[in-house]
Amino acid sequence: HFKKVYYPPPKFRGRFGAVRVKTPIVDMCPIDVYMPPDRFSQAGNQYASDLWQYVEEFIEVLPQRCIPILCGDFNGRVGKLQRIGGPALLTPNPNIGPANPADESWHGERLRCLLQRQHLAAANTFTDCEPTFYNNQNFGTTRIDYVISTIPIVRNATNVTVWTKTGDALQLANTH
Repeated sequence: HFKKVYYPPPKFRGRFGAVRVKTPIVDMCPIDVYMPPDRFSQAGNQYASDLWQYVEEFIEVLPQRCIPILCGDFNGRVGKLQRIGGPALLTPNPNIGPANPADESWHGERLRCLLQRQHLAAANTFTDCEPTFYNNQNFGTTRIDYVISTIPIVRNATNVTVWTKTGDALQLANTH
């Protein structure tokens, strides 16, 4: 029941993929996103900004009845906003839940804004999930991978898990 396979522009291949699935009972579009790590140059900053814009425009043109389901490595942390001269503010809202908040990063800010504008929610911020990133120098762990869909879908989710053990196995396979 594949309705359409979407091919991103050449510069985003390997970082974005989507397929629309339409059956008599559901119309959905699983979307895979892999944001580049934090920007280290002006060109990297522009590339990341362009990719964020592409993701947002893609979601905007999906038919109203089509449910977007994003799964990806967004390389962003969400949950706490830093304030100058004051403590960090927790940001739980319909888009980002209270579980395991982290200081919001550059990609995290863009993710939060995308969720708000598109009326989406990050499901694994509403339940306690394991961290999805382990720093190579043991500086800590955080969540940078997200499972995202519409707010009503996320509110009705009963279990959300990111398969960290599979990711660990793949990462180990590439390092040995």
